[in-house]
Amino acid sequence: MVITQNRSLTATSRSNTYTLNVAVTGSGSVAKSPDQATYNHGTTVTLTATPATGYAFFGWTGDVTGTTNPATVSMTANRNVTAIFVAATLPFTQNFSFSNTLADYVIGTGSAQARPAGAGTPSASAARDRSASAADGW
Repeated sequence: MVITQNRSLTATSRSNTYTLNVAVTGSGSVAKSPDQATYNHGTTVTLTATPATGYAFFGWTGDVTGTTNPATVSMTANRNVTAIFVAATLPFTQNFSFSNTLADYVIGTGSAQARPAGAGTPSASAARDRSASAADGW
């Protein structure tokens, strides 16, 4: 373009802004910092996952992956992130049945001993005294 006389020009600049959509699978919440409706190009957002009682944070999917918590995302495009929470309870139930024997049962790490409550050789119906000691950490 060649300008041959005085002209008035108006420049319009447009800043790229993006959205960050956060979803949750399971039971928990995600905090965004900063927490805004839209973000300017290049803004770094920190996402912190907090599980509900009885749940554990499992990881991120979408535009953030992995298990790092908190995680960061650079806003250079519209982003979609899902936090996954899983039930923290054991996925099984164990039932125990005890018979009238001197057998010792140990679950985990430690020891157990069965001793007759009275003197002499115990009969099948004699009362028994049990003692147990847990190993360190149990």
